[in-house]
Amino acid sequence: MQIDPNMAAGPVGWAAPLQSVTRHGKAQSEHLATFASSEALNNEYRQVPDSRPEAVAKGKALVEHSVYPPPETIRRLANLLAMQFSKSEPAE
Repeated sequence: MQIDPNMAAGPVGWAAPLQSVTRHGKAQSEHLATFASSEALNNEYRQVPDSRPEAVAKGKALVEHSVYPPPETIRRLANLLAMQFSKSEPAE
């Protein structure tokens, strides 16, 4: 069997335009979704505070603690920053 990659398959026909009536004969406007649940979700989202008081209190307690962040964390962050800094310097 031989396959010719240059074989023309012919033109592709045009797709039929969309109709305003569905298969069941109802107009599309009857099938439009209502967004009441989406609006309710947006209203709930607007009522959520920008910050959580318990998270703010925890953060304040950690900052007041004298060994936060731990020295090991500071050392690791310093190493990561030094590696990034050395990569960004132009070579001489």
